[in-house]
Amino acid sequence: MSPLTSAGLAFGIALIPTFAWMYFLFSDSQKRKSVMALVFIGGIATVIPLLIIQKLFATFPELNVVQIIPGNIPNVAIAQLIIIIFLGMLEEIFKQTFLRTVDNKWLLVETVNDSIKLAMIAALGFSFAENIYPYFFTLLQYGSYKELMGAYFVRSLFTSAMHMSVAGIFGYYYGISKFAIDFREQSKWSGEKMYLTRCISWIFGTPQSESFREQKILRGLFIAMGIHGAFNFLVQFQLVMPALLLVIGSFGYLMFLMNRKAGSLLMINSDIYSHESAMPKKDEDVITELVSMWLKEKKYQDVINICERLLERDPNNNVIKLFKVQAVDLLEGNDPYQKTLSTLLEKKTVVNDQSQITKWIELQKKQGNTIPTNFQESVAYKKFLEEEGKKKEAKPTFQLDLNK
Repeated sequence: MSPLTSAGLAFGIALIPTFAWMYFLFSDSQKRKSVMALVFIGGIATVIPLLIIQKLFATFPELNVVQIIPGNIPNVAIAQLIIIIFLGMLEEIFKQTFLRTVDNKWLLVETVNDSIKLAMIAALGFSFAENIYPYFFTLLQYGSYKELMGAYFVRSLFTSAMHMSVAGIFGYYYGISKFAIDFREQSKWSGEKMYLTRCISWIFGTPQSESFREQKILRGLFIAMGIHGAFNFLVQFQLVMPALLLVIGSFGYLMFLMNRKAGSLLMINSDIYSHESAMPKKDEDVITELVSMWLKEKKYQDVINICERLLERDPNNNVIKLFKVQAVDLLEGNDPYQKTLSTLLEKKTVVNDQSQITKWIELQKKQGNTIPTNFQESVAYKKFLEEEGKKKEAKPTFQLDLNK
């Protein structure tokens, strides 16, 4: 078989599981297909730096870490482990750098789940390219049919799942870092001490919100690199069952993260759009502390009730939104409250809890309009608020009597 034919066939057979994964995971995604295609192609492009490094190592053997490590470490297993972790680190660094770059340029991440899904799509693009070359192309040229089918099954199913899992876990932490101000504020009110965040802030002289952001990004990166390195090590020493369990566990954990309500919550990025509370700061702090206390005491219904009322007065308060969806998540897993939850609010309302400002910003993005810094004073925005107010008045509202 000619190299060109092998390349074309490798491309074709690698495309089949890629389409299957995309349909299975992202067929109901609200992200534009053009955005998903851009991220997928970008994921493919992250293979290029690795190929350049391989070429560099071949040209300058004295720089080849893969050869230097075994020459200086007599224990073969430890040397292999270091090499595998090193290569896994490079892959994850390139993938996460791509995600951060495209998001900084086009602001693609609007929710935590956006970050998870985009990271997974980029990882699927990387896996697609890696499957074509060196694996499928090489086996078509020099391997047997049995070897090809074995590699095709393992790489299409388990290796692709591993790439998406570790990238998605990083995407989760990157998504939290994107809204660092609000997540840090909620963590503070929840009683978390955040010693590491304070330490980083003190050492580097940065605001605690920025330290919190970088801490989350680094945590996601190290977790991703650790899982990737562990998988490669297990596969290298043919420990198949532990490797499969690691993939299944990582993928299951990722699905759990994606199903959390906070992941789907559309929030205003406090780094870009400032938020002024409709309540005095002192009153807001007292109520937020009360909400946190009730959440710890498992008074989930009371938390939802008070958050609903607060959001009527202050619809852009991201911290209150986070407390609300956290209470709903906990309430749904608590059987005695399940019936109460279903009568209190609809699931769609919780997931798509968008403020008036967020709705307007999203509408302007869809229409391709530029958003001015003082848009809240514009005639178009005031007209939008008036129309939304009329819609709200026309809808029946749920009344809850707390005195019963």
